[in-house]
Parts: sequence; C-alpha cells; structure tokens
Amino acid sequence: MRWLTTWLVLLLLTPASAQTARVWFDTEADEESGWLKAWMWHDAAQPLTVTWKLTMQQAGEAPSVYEGGPVQVNPQVETLLAQTWLALDDDLPWWYQFEVFLDGALLAVIHYPEGQAQPWPVVPRAPPPPSGYSAEQEAGEVDGLVFDRTRSPLGRKFYADFFKAWEAPEGVHGFFITITEKPAPGGSSLIFIRVNKRDVWQVQLPRQPQLVTQYAEMGVGVVQQYLQGQFQNDQLLSY
Repeated sequence: MRWLTTWLVLLLLTPASAQTARVWFDTEADEESGWLKAWMWHDAAQPLTVTWKLTMQQAGEAPSVYEGGPVQVNPQVETLLAQTWLALDDDLPWWYQFEVFLDGALLAVIHYPEGQAQPWPVVPRAPPPPSGYSAEQEAGEVDGLVFDRTRSPLGRKFYADFFKAWEAPEGVHGFFITITEKPAPGGSSLIFIRVNKRDVWQVQLPRQPQLVTQYAEMGVGVVQQYLQGQFQNDQLLSY
C-alpha cells in the first residue's frame, strides 16, 4: 500500500483574530486502485457547517460532478468530508477536484494529482446514429463490441471486469453490448447492461471493489444466457 497526501492551509479572517483551517486529500492505494478521501480540520471556536463538490474525470472523457453535505466540522477534529474509489491507470489517468463551501462561498479547492489544476481535454464522442437507424444495422457494423457508458471509478471497474471476463457464445452474431451507469439514491449507482436496444440486466453497484468483480462476472453470465436463448429462438423461427 502507498499513502499520498496533499493539503491546503487557509486563513479564515474574523473580527477577533485570524483562524486557520485546512482541507486535504488522503489516499490509500495499491498499484492500480484504492481510496481517495477528503478531510477538513480547523481551530475556529465554533463548529463549521460546510458543503462540497467533487469533480472526477478520466482522460479524454467528460467530467462527472457529485455534491454533498452539509457536514459539521467540529473544532480541532479531523473530519472526513467525502471519499471515492481511486483509479491509478497510467494509460487513462484520472483527475479529481474537490471544492469546499462555507455559507455558499468557496472556502477551498484541492486537486489530485497534486498541482494539476486543469482537467484533461475531452475527446468528442462519435455522433449518434441518424434517425431511423435500426438496431440490426448498428449491430451489423459494431458486431460483438462492448461499449462503456460508465461514469464513476467503481463503474469503470465494473466495465473493465466485465470486459475481461466476456466471451461471446459460439455461433452468436449480430449484437453489441452497452454498459451504462446512472446515479441512484444514497450516492450509489445503477448499472444497466443492454444488448442492442434491450436492457437485459441491472444491478446496484456495491461499494466493495471485490464485490464489483463478482457482479461483473454475474453480468457476463446473464448476457451469455440471453444471447444463447435469442440464438436458439432465431434457429427455431428459421425452420
């Protein structure tokens, strides 16, 4: 495991005296992934109630934004404001920006990696199919591909684990798979697996990375069974 920390010291000016506060990232990670946590400490006489906004972006993709709070930070107590799954992919690196607000005013901004205050440039996606473009036409052009429409680090892990375990049933053609992530209540996410234009499975992402791998492998089995069933139906209808 490796630990990385970056922090920002702030001066909060009050009529009586200057008081200090700091906000910092704390990371606990192995070679590829781990946890990124945002903490706050202050020495003001009274508790501070703050809100936060986390912006995450993988290189080339559009950023995702999450907001949270209010969180009460008591004097001289290290308080965890938020945490997210951290992905350390050298080929497709991630960028994180964490903003803290006090009474609606920006109090602090920190970044990970440290010192990188600008996000990655976004690579434009291909335009959507023209109106009237059928699933059969699209499947014929992208036969067997698995598309990634996830947003969070855990969602990307689900996609990567699904892709790693995926193997199309023998003899089955004319399909493509799309894995989409949508926010769910409580700060979690829902994963939808779609074959061509039909949703065949959905699951709420667990927070434990090892369970994400198990769910991805379950999704592979569901899609394989669905495709095999569709193939057998097509064979019966052809007689």
